[in-house]
Amino acid sequence: ALLLFSFIGAAVDYSRWNNARSRTSDALDAALLTAGRALQTAQTKEEAIAVAEKAFLENAKTRLNLVSPKVSVQVTPDGTALEASASGKMKTPFMGLLRVGALEVEATSRVGFGFGSAGGGSDLEIAMMLDVTGSMCNDGNGPCTSSAKLDALKAAASDLVNIVKQGGAGGPNVRIAVVPFSTRVRIGAA
Repeated sequence: ALLLFSFIGAAVDYSRWNNARSRTSDALDAALLTAGRALQTAQTKEEAIAVAEKAFLENAKTRLNLVSPKVSVQVTPDGTALEASASGKMKTPFMGLLRVGALEVEATSRVGFGFGSAGGGSDLEIAMMLDVTGSMCNDGNGPCTSSAKLDALKAAASDLVNIVKQGGAGGPNVRIAVVPFSTRVRIGAA
């Protein structure tokens, strides 16, 4: 019976460890995406790394059951990505009876920059297909030029343009194509 309960307890602790490892990886990914966004908003590499570390440790406190979580974040030598590793220990209540009080949880992650380098830039081409069919109208039939859905679409498209064009005249070349998706198309006489 002791052996059977030990196997069941080990299976429960292993399941908890696997969940903690997955959640640690997710928290690390979120931290790196936050740091990448910080770099896009013209913060320095050091500030972005601090943002990533703070975001991960906050997640570790509130969402992960890790003891002594640690994180290390750095910009790659060529400046094209952020890399990070995180570790901590997860307590094992069942395996603790077999004198295995904790299991090590580790995760690594890497996030590449969309513009080729931190603070630098390369050319970018984007095509946006925007739904302007009647389904975007409040009555569901259309045609219309303003509705809750269309206004949200306009705002989102505007936000995207502002994000990718943030470098201004000195930034990378950005070309954006807008393609309307519609049930009606006006064709010229020719």
